[in-house]
Amino acid sequence: PIVGWLPRYNRRWFAGDLLAGLTVGILLVPQSLAYAKLAGMPIETGLYGALIGTLLYTFMGTSKDINMGPVAVLALYNSGVVRRVVEEYADHRGSLSNAQLAAAVGSTLSFFAGLLVLILGLLRLGMVLDFVSNPAMIGVITGAGLTVFASQLPSVIGVPNINNRNSPYRVIYDTLAALPTISWPDLVVGLTTVGCLIVFKYLGQRYGKRSPIVKSLSLARMPITFFLFTLMSFIVSRFEPYAKAHPFSIVRNVPSGMPKPEVPKLDWDFVQLILPSVPIAAVISVVEHVAIAKDLGRKSNYQPDCSQELITIGTINTVSPFFRGFISSGAIVRTAVNNQAGARSPLTSFICFLIVGAAILFLPPAFFYVPNSSLAGVIIMVVPNLVRGPAVFRRLWRIEPTDFFAAIFAVVIIFFTSIETGIAVAVGFSLLVLLYRFARPKHSALEQLRDAPTQYVDRRDPKYDTVPPPPGIVIFRLEGALLYPNSEYVQQKIVNLVLGSTRSASEETGAIARDASWSNDMPQPFTKLPPLRRVILDFSEISQIDTSGLQMLLDLRDELARYTGLGHFTLHFVAV
Repeated sequence: PIVGWLPRYNRRWFAGDLLAGLTVGILLVPQSLAYAKLAGMPIETGLYGALIGTLLYTFMGTSKDINMGPVAVLALYNSGVVRRVVEEYADHRGSLSNAQLAAAVGSTLSFFAGLLVLILGLLRLGMVLDFVSNPAMIGVITGAGLTVFASQLPSVIGVPNINNRNSPYRVIYDTLAALPTISWPDLVVGLTTVGCLIVFKYLGQRYGKRSPIVKSLSLARMPITFFLFTLMSFIVSRFEPYAKAHPFSIVRNVPSGMPKPEVPKLDWDFVQLILPSVPIAAVISVVEHVAIAKDLGRKSNYQPDCSQELITIGTINTVSPFFRGFISSGAIVRTAVNNQAGARSPLTSFICFLIVGAAILFLPPAFFYVPNSSLAGVIIMVVPNLVRGPAVFRRLWRIEPTDFFAAIFAVVIIFFTSIETGIAVAVGFSLLVLLYRFARPKHSALEQLRDAPTQYVDRRDPKYDTVPPPPGIVIFRLEGALLYPNSEYVQQKIVNLVLGSTRSASEETGAIARDASWSNDMPQPFTKLPPLRRVILDFSEISQIDTSGLQMLLDLRDELARYTGLGHFTLHFVAV
C-alpha cells in the first residue's frame, strides 16, 4: 500500500511513472468504453469503474504494474448475467429501462463479488482459489476469447440486429446468415480499424527496439486508432447529407460529469437472481489478476502481497457500484503495457485516474461520434491475448491428459453454451480429478537397481534394469498422503502385491488359510511362491497420515499375520 512505497519514493522514478501512466491512461479510456459495451452496460459505466479502480489501487495496491479497470473476461461474464437477470426480472422491473436494469445488475454483481473477495482477503483465505486449476482457467479464458470474438463479429463487419449475447456458435451462424443485410460503411470502418491496429503492432514488433518513436506508437495503437476514427466520424457528420443520418452506427449520447453516488439495487427479489453468479465472478476477478501480478513481480524482482491484492480487489469492486461502476480487475494488456512503458511504482495508477477523470469531464461530446464498429475492432484485438494456441494444449496433453481435458471441456462448452456453464463444468471437472487423485494415490512395488544396489525404483519402469528383492520380501511405496479417502484402497493394493509375490507360510498344498478370505479367488500357483517373510513400507513420499490411515496399518498388520499363519512375519516402516 501507499504507506509502504511513498516514503521511499525516489524522484528519479517519476519520469518512468509519468510516461507509463500517460500511455496506459490514454489506452484505458477507449478500452473502458469498449468493455462497457461488451458487458451490456451503459457505455459511461466503464469510465466510472476505471476511475474508482485506478484511484483506490494507488492507495491500496502492492504491484507497480497492475492497472485496474474493466477487463474482457469479466465484462463478458457480466453480459451473460445481465441477459439472464433482465429476462427473469421482466415482470418486476416497473419503470426501469433496459439500460437502467443492466446498470443495476452490473453494480449489484460487483458489490457482492467484491464483498466476497474482501472477506477472503481479510481472513487470509485466498488459498481456496488454489482449487481452481490453471488448466481449467486456460480453457475458460480461451473460451472467453472465442466468445468475445463472436460477440463483436457482427459489429465489426456491419451486420445489424444480431443478438450477440447468444452462445458463440449461434452468433457466428446468425451473422453469416444475415450477411445480405451488411452495412458497407460499418464494414469498412471495422475492418480498417482492425487493420490499423495490426499494422501498428507489427511495426512495434519489427522496429520498436530500434526506434523509441515506433515503440511508443505501437504501445499507444489503440487510443491512436480510436482517436483517428472518431475524428473521421466527426468530419463526416459535418457534411450536409449526413448531418441527420450518419452513414454508420455511432455511440451517440454519453452523459458528462462525475458520477453521483448512489446505492446499488439491493431488494431481495432482485439480489437473489444475482447471487448464484457471484462466486464465479469473484474467482474470475482474482485468479487472472493475481497470476499476472506474480508473473511481472517475478520478472521485475519484487513480490506483490497476494492477500493485500485480494483486499484491494474486493474493496474496489465493493465501492465502485456506489459510483455506477461494474466489476473490474487487473487487465492483461494494460498491465503489460504499463510494465513495458517503464512503470516504477503504483503512482502510474493515479496518473491514469487523472486522465480518466479528465475524459469523463471533457470528452463525452466527442464520444458521441465514436463508431461502434471501431469499438468492436478494439475489443476484437484483445482476443489474441486471451486465446491460447495449440502448443499450450499439446503441452498439457504431454504433461497430464486430465489437464488437457479440463481445458478442452471448458473451451467446447463455452463455445456451444455460455461462459457461466463452461466455468462451472471446468471447475467441477478439476475438483473431481483432484478428489480422484486424492482417493487413488500413486504407488509402486520397488526393486533394487542392478548397478546401484542401495537405490530402489518402480519395478514397472522400463528405463531401469532392476533386481527383485530376496524371496518373501515385498517393498511398497506410496506417494502422497495416507488419509481416510484412500486408506482402504492402499490396503487392498498392498494385499494384492503380497498375494501376487508370496504364499502363506502355513501352506503346504496350495490351499489358503481358512480365515484369509480375501485370497480365495487368486489364480496364482501359491505352492511355487516363497512364503511371506517381510513387508517393507517406504514412507519417504508420504506427507501426512490421519487416524484412518493408522487404523489401516493396524488392520493390514493383522490381515498379513493371519495370512502367514504360524510363519514368522515382520512389517517394517522406512523413512517415517
